[in-house]
Amino acid sequence: MNNYLDRVHHFKGNPHEIGFSAGRTLGAKLEQIISHYIASREHAIDMSKLRQGALPWLRRLPKRFQDEIAGMAEGANLPLQRLAEWSYMRSASQIAVAAQ
Repeated sequence: MNNYLDRVHHFKGNPHEIGFSAGRTLGAKLEQIISHYIASREHAIDMSKLRQGALPWLRRLPKRFQDEIAGMAEGANLPLQRLAEWSYMRSASQIAVAAQ
């Protein structure tokens, strides 16, 4: 059966456990999503600034978000830097759209 209910996941636990479960569930697909997202915006951003700013940005988030992103990186077996870059880009994109 391939309906929308097959794609809905509910995770329970503390933020790290939720992130870990999401990362494990998404696995390699998460890396594909991140790679595609970053590649589609490479022409519009300074990649060195992205790499330098991602982890400091992550460290300024509330602890529950830091824990969830760290858990997701661990569950998907990806570097935390990679998820921080993706989240940082998404956040900057949302701010830019809201400012328009």
